[in-house]
Amino acid sequence: MLFIHDFLQDNFPTTVLISFMLMFLFTNTIFDRKTVTKFKVLVFIILVLMISDSVERYQEAMSYPTLLHIFVTSGGYILRISSVMCLISIVSRGRLDKNLFFLLPGFLNCCAALSAFVSDVSYSLSPTNEFIRGPIGYTPHVVGIFYLVFMMAAVWATYKDRKSKENFAVLGIGILTILAIFMETLWGFRNVLTPTIAVEVGVYYLYFQTQKTLRDATTNVLNQYCLENDIAAGYRMKSLVYIDIIGLKKINEAGGKAEGNAAILKVAEGIKAIIPSGARVYRISGADFIVIGMTGDNTEMSTFMLQLKEDMNQKGVPIATGMAIFDEGENFEIVRAKAELDLYRNKQKQKAELNSPT
Repeated sequence: MLFIHDFLQDNFPTTVLISFMLMFLFTNTIFDRKTVTKFKVLVFIILVLMISDSVERYQEAMSYPTLLHIFVTSGGYILRISSVMCLISIVSRGRLDKNLFFLLPGFLNCCAALSAFVSDVSYSLSPTNEFIRGPIGYTPHVVGIFYLVFMMAAVWATYKDRKSKENFAVLGIGILTILAIFMETLWGFRNVLTPTIAVEVGVYYLYFQTQKTLRDATTNVLNQYCLENDIAAGYRMKSLVYIDIIGLKKINEAGGKAEGNAAILKVAEGIKAIIPSGARVYRISGADFIVIGMTGDNTEMSTFMLQLKEDMNQKGVPIATGMAIFDEGENFEIVRAKAELDLYRNKQKQKAELNSPT
């Protein structure tokens, strides 16, 4: 009973957060299975680590060593590093999952921790249950610092690749995780990393949930609802490119919805591949996309529009485009109407060129 009392006293808020996280994860039907699985694995690691730390503190109070003490101490070394690795994997969108350079230190840390069962090269317990660090006893600390560098790199990569509000969430996760690793590895604090990662997982999961309402399910670009929010928020929009997939209805009728979705995805990926820095892309209807330029470089947007048409023609998905500039005092609907008119004229011109005798 004393153990349960101490466990709840030290971990009750974290336990409540983890319980709700598990409830959300097992009832989630929005995210892809891979993303949900990673969140589940991380939450379970945190839960087991929390229990392991509590058992270890209970074992440390004893006057003699036990196999359980070695088990939970080694488990703590492994689970701490595993939780950081899993968090980095989520933040980096799985880009490091098969990277040997990323995985090897975690494996070496696991081997070092488990060596305590057969030797004292990592650590051992004295007859009076005192902790004795061995020659490779600082392996978890060194590996922790190694993954700290990986966390910093993941945060930087996210900043470069996803210039959006997600930067704030990822930056906060990076700073707090790095601080928690320093506190435990270098300054001797205890029970810091586990609740820190638990809170970070909860916050990042909520971010994923809110972002899902702002993104198109087929292409994962921003949607009409997000566009309306951005207009209401007063984004300083400079230019607008309207994009329409020509003949999408015929593609759907001839090849089914799968063919139509494939064409839509080609256009979405084509836009994302060459979109100017700072611009935002929205899918506003079945065949239509809008790209908003946030800088005054209209030449860059014109070049983007021409290159996209050329790229899509090469991929067999013809598009029509139209562009308009935000003049001083013009609202969004006026500029959108001008871009639609420009698109209509370009589409008529394309049809005339196709029908003209050669």
